[in-house]
Amino acid sequence: DPKMAALAGGMAVRVTALVAGRSIAQKVAYGINRTVENRFRYFLKQAAPTTAVFQPALRYSSSTSKLVETTDEPDVLYKKLVLLCKGHEEAVLDSYEQFVTMAAKELQLNLEKIHRPHRVYDRITLLKSVHIHKKARVQYEIRTHFRVFHFKHLTGSTANVFLEYVQRNLPEGVAMEVKKTAVEKLPDELKPPGTQSESAPAEASQ
Repeated sequence: DPKMAALAGGMAVRVTALVAGRSIAQKVAYGINRTVENRFRYFLKQAAPTTAVFQPALRYSSSTSKLVETTDEPDVLYKKLVLLCKGHEEAVLDSYEQFVTMAAKELQLNLEKIHRPHRVYDRITLLKSVHIHKKARVQYEIRTHFRVFHFKHLTGSTANVFLEYVQRNLPEGVAMEVKKTAVEKLPDELKPPGTQSESAPAEASQ
């Protein structure tokens, strides 16, 4: 029968196409697996030398502690360290006050007191109209708030580290003024004659 023959031929073509499709899918899957394996082997080869290079870096970092220079010069001593902070937002100053207090507590600094001076008002009065209505005026007010931190008995290195940390975290719109009171040795010219250092007579005898 020609109809049955055509139907059988169509089914054979479909089966052949399905078989060919399966073979193509198998080939694609096999190719993907080979690509993944090759890339995995490549990454393993690349990762092997990095571990060997990373070990001397650790040894170098451990040896950098020997490169720190030490000097016999005495450190600077500060009797007082006063930080004056001023800004136009009181809430910002309150938050910064808590930050400075916590930083001083973590560094074990001697925070003597925190002073809050009275705010300063700057008022500017302007005319609403430039040419007429002299009595119609508007007034602008600028308020400046202050916080003063008093520290005592600090070394120079500690003060430098603390000031760098505090000034880097200074919020926007806040200005800071630093006043240091250093402790210095009294010169021999100002000492009484009986309390002069022994080095001067020794040099004179030579």
